[in-house]
Amino acid sequence: MSLAQYRNQTVYSILGVVFFVGGTYSSTSVAVESFTRDSYRDTRMLGRGNAGVADVGGGISAFYNPAGLASDDTFSFIPVDGAFGGNQNIYTSLDEIMGLTSSSQTLSARFAPLLGKPMGLQGTFFPHVAIPGFMFGFYDYFDTNLEYKNPVFPQLDILMRNDWGLVFGGGVKVLPNVKVGVALRYLRRKTINESLSMASVGNLNSSYLATLYKRGEAVALNAGVILDQPLNSKMSMSYGLSVEDIGFTTFRNSNRGPLPLRQAQRVHAGVAYKLATGGSALKVLFDLKDLNNTEMDYSKKVYTGFELGIPAAVIRGGLFQGYWTAGLTITAIPLFDLDITTYGEELAYAAGLSQARYWMLGIRMGLDLTGKQKKKKQRFTLDHL
Repeated sequence: MSLAQYRNQTVYSILGVVFFVGGTYSSTSVAVESFTRDSYRDTRMLGRGNAGVADVGGGISAFYNPAGLASDDTFSFIPVDGAFGGNQNIYTSLDEIMGLTSSSQTLSARFAPLLGKPMGLQGTFFPHVAIPGFMFGFYDYFDTNLEYKNPVFPQLDILMRNDWGLVFGGGVKVLPNVKVGVALRYLRRKTINESLSMASVGNLNSSYLATLYKRGEAVALNAGVILDQPLNSKMSMSYGLSVEDIGFTTFRNSNRGPLPLRQAQRVHAGVAYKLATGGSALKVLFDLKDLNNTEMDYSKKVYTGFELGIPAAVIRGGLFQGYWTAGLTITAIPLFDLDITTYGEELAYAAGLSQARYWMLGIRMGLDLTGKQKKKKQRFTLDHL
């Protein structure tokens, strides 16, 4: 290695460390009155531990790190991109959860079969177009969590959210190995975020839940940077930093009704190792998220994963807040991808205490040239390792 190459790699390594830890000090801490859950979750990213700050491409870059839009080999038209799933309690309690907000039963009677069984349901719809340096699309994301607990002094914790709107994003290379990007989204939110006490649970019927909805609209801004550091012709490292909902996203409502909590500003950092061979591509990823949230236990901020691309499929695995994840994308049928994903999420204050395991099914239909163009660049064989 020449002196110039050594110097460049050293500089890139230092910059990578700066990007990786800089988010800790780059943002105001999350306030108590803010909403901190993810704005969007993709089944492919969830399969690899939801890690992707340093390695992401295509339309979903707008949510994970807009710098990924600066890729020079991404062109896609995806009119169908959707996913649906829930945790294990959903599939065993479908009869009990139907019509939750319209029943005339008291809340205590309606939720009695669900005592001690946290319920979680998620779904996405994201038709979009992505070209080198730009994307736009429509998205709809819903996320529902219910927990009925403590039969002596009943308490019902409810989090129901549906976001839908438009998203635009762009990215550029400011240096040969440095990409930056921004994404803007307009969203409308409908949400319930309440903890009901014994008096409410015992006396009110479940149709009361419909009166708790809060509605608002907002414009949100994400930004990010990715530094790519080639190691040799087959291997590379990437470092990423992203900031979601810059300046906090505050909702407004022309009807002057109750507004949702503002969406918290969140700072994430990540690193990715990538190896390309003749017939496959391996990625190993590590993210630290919500670096500016001083109220979150650090064990819930760690996301790790791997991704192995092979002919006609992509295999994924990882850890999400301490719980294993797995994913499989089948790409054998032209213009059609099928995702099967499972992941565990922590419900308590620290990882390893109370798991909600989700099972998700995702479907994408459309034209995506990203994978084909990458394959053209991979001219390495296993005997060259």
